[in-house]
Amino acid sequence: MIKEPTIRSILRKNKIPPLKPNPTDRLLPKEKLESLLVNGWMGIHDMSATLNCGYHIVKKSLLFHGILNGRKPHTRNRIREGNRAFKVLGYIMANPEMALEVVGKQFNCTREYVSQIDAMARKEGIIK
Repeated sequence: MIKEPTIRSILRKNKIPPLKPNPTDRLLPKEKLESLLVNGWMGIHDMSATLNCGYHIVKKSLLFHGILNGRKPHTRNRIREGNRAFKVLGYIMANPEMALEVVGKQFNCTREYVSQIDAMARKEGIIK
C-alpha cells in the first residue's frame, strides 16, 4: 500500500500539481433540500440530522442552490420593531390571501407575530 506522502512526493518530483476535489461533488441536490423545507424553515443542525450528513455540507448546498442568501434567517439584521409591525400590517392589507408563514418569512419574523398583528388589526377594525 502506497502512503499519501509518497504519492505527493512523486507528483512533486514530476512537477504535476495534485488535483483538487470538485466542491460541488459533495453538495446535496436542490430537490432534496426543497422537499425538506416544504413545511417551513428548519435549522441547519436539524436538517443535517434529518439528511444524515454534515452541517457544512447542508449550509454549502443551501448557499450554492440559492435557497439561503447571505446570513441564516435567525441572525439576519432585524428590522426595528416599531417599523416591522407597520410593514407587516401594510403587507397583510395589500395581500389578504397570503399565508401568515410566507409573510413572516418576508419580514424575518414568526408566523405567530404576524397572526398577532392580524388579530390586533381585526380587533381595531383596520382589517375586516
